[in-house]
Amino acid sequence: MRTFDRLVLLVGTNPLPNLVVADYFLKTPNSVEKIYLIHSESRGYQKGTLEEAIRLEEILKERHSDRKGLFPLQKISLSDVSNAREIRQDLKDKLLSKLPNGCKIHLNYTGGTKAMGIHVYDTLKEARGISEKSFSYLDARTFRIVDDDKGITTEDLRDTTKITFSEMIRLHGLERKNKDKDTSEFSDTLNFFKSLIEIEKDSLDTYFNDYDRKLFENKKGGLAEKIKDLKEETKQTQISGKLLEAFKALPEDWRFFDSNGVYVEPKDKNIKSPLMYLDGIWLEDYVYEVLKEGYPDLDFYKNWEIKKEEWRPDSKFEIDVIALRGYQLIGISCTTADILSLCKSKGFEILLRTRQIGGDEAKAVLVTRLPEDKVVILQASLIADTAGSDNILVLGNKDLKREQLIERFKDFIK
Repeated sequence: MRTFDRLVLLVGTNPLPNLVVADYFLKTPNSVEKIYLIHSESRGYQKGTLEEAIRLEEILKERHSDRKGLFPLQKISLSDVSNAREIRQDLKDKLLSKLPNGCKIHLNYTGGTKAMGIHVYDTLKEARGISEKSFSYLDARTFRIVDDDKGITTEDLRDTTKITFSEMIRLHGLERKNKDKDTSEFSDTLNFFKSLIEIEKDSLDTYFNDYDRKLFENKKGGLAEKIKDLKEETKQTQISGKLLEAFKALPEDWRFFDSNGVYVEPKDKNIKSPLMYLDGIWLEDYVYEVLKEGYPDLDFYKNWEIKKEEWRPDSKFEIDVIALRGYQLIGISCTTADILSLCKSKGFEILLRTRQIGGDEAKAVLVTRLPEDKVVILQASLIADTAGSDNILVLGNKDLKREQLIERFKDFIK
């Protein structure tokens, strides 16, 4: 890898590649004295990326607190990222005129618009007074830095550069809305669902045939939160089969059906948690547990509700399970639905959110209860509707067994 004292980065709407590249160069033996963040100004049709540059600087400063002389980073604004003449003039006025004679400069042109990359590249290449110039980009397919002259110059950076999910969403001005929730009280319930998946053939389908969600809804159509919200017909219904077995596996204080399936008043009248668990939270716990045990080298997170400060108080989106391989995001959405249209909307959502946060390198997994033939249809449909993206994996009923789930995930992320 080359040595240089000036690093130039192009800051676009997703500064994750900038963070990875800067972090790598600051950890390797070189003499980086200054980092320049070239960003767009906010004007009319053009979205500014100064806020992205500021957030990038904040995280780099936290990660490299020992490099006090490096901060603050130098921010160079471009007035019009579509206009070659203005880009060149801005660079001459705000960057080239201030560089010390004989400095060694390196441009990583991964971020920013194509026009930014081309014209910043050309301007620096033609500039005088710079003793050495080098250029590179972070390849989204190989996860390696590729030097224009020397080719691939690093190993797979997913193995050396870890980014936390908190850092990743902070780059976008997002924050977590909820806190980690301990669901260990439902361990027996989770074990019940594991047995349906691993031991009893077709029993998971039998459970959902027995499970009538409407029995547990309030008058507005949402799951009841308190026992008083349950409809009278629920209290007059006798449940049986796998649904009754599931209730027997709940913590005792929340069982509002007895061993014969007849309604009884539970000790705990707040029933939101057990009903949500039976409705599908168990699948999130199951996927999280299986993959975390199967891939100890990856970092896993579960059930993050994410929002932006300026959004309405009730605005948010959720990612059920998050896997990070270094800095590569794999977002996982879990649904107990077996209806193609519902699963497709979930697929679009997880694709959108993972790309929004993790960029082109991100991947998305949709875990469903679809039969195999519909999994194939949905996988093909999502790929076709997203311009041929192969960064989505759809899993169905036959993929839920532990070993199969681990194997399908392994094939997808390698």
